Amino acid sequence: MKAVFLCGGVGRRMFPFTEEKYLLSFLDKSLLEHQMEKVAKAGVRDFLVIVNPAARQRVEEAVSTVDGVSVQVALQEQPRGMGHAMLSVREHLGAPGPC
Repeated sequence: MKAVFLCGGVGRRMFPFTEEKYLLSFLDKSLLEHQMEKVAKAGVRDFLVIVNPAARQRVEEAVSTVDGVSVQVALQEQPRGMGHAMLSVREHLGAPGPC
């Protein structure tokens, strides 16, 4: 089983605190790290994190701190919504090509 985190959007409502709400620090970790740790405790160790190009490096740095998991970071090149995010990384999910 693979957990997918959609981290491609920009949290404009969180501005000026952060643009990427999943990277907001809480108790010395990003919200993304907290969520990954919770899911890992439930037994999932394989993660796919979908990001926008501007946040890729920061997300890669954040997820590298989570122990005992395998993480792939995939790009959603353009912000076209959640459905498009999943379609744009379907090769990482083992899904067939376009219908």
